[in-house]
Amino acid sequence: MRKNAFTLLELMIVVIIVGILASLAMPQFTKAVEKAKWAGAVQTLGAIRRVCEIYYAEFGDYPPWSRLNGASPSTDIPIDIDVPEPRDGRYVYVISTAHPTCAYAFHDENENGTQSGEPRIYIDYDGNFTSADGAPEF
Repeated sequence: MRKNAFTLLELMIVVIIVGILASLAMPQFTKAVEKAKWAGAVQTLGAIRRVCEIYYAEFGDYPPWSRLNGASPSTDIPIDIDVPEPRDGRYVYVISTAHPTCAYAFHDENENGTQSGEPRIYIDYDGNFTSADGAPEF
């Protein structure tokens, strides 16, 4: 009489199949997590663009970069935004002086304020997003 139980071989085959499926799903999961982390930065960039558009509607020109924070017209201006930051770095938002780019954000993993080689997302005045250096596409 045969018992209703699994053999060791059957259990090993099931574990191997589950491992293969998990290894196939992990890259997609990692991409989804990375894109979710950037979603907040995308929302903030949209808000910055809307503020620049309101300024344009009010004054007929985009904000005068030379008057913001005492910077020269050719200098991008970092914006300090008090938002909860992830433990593995922070997002830095910058008003751009390169028209038609309105602003951009980069993930500062080392929290040293430099953007050399860091992933970036740009937004232009038309609301189009451009990704660079490994940032997810939006």
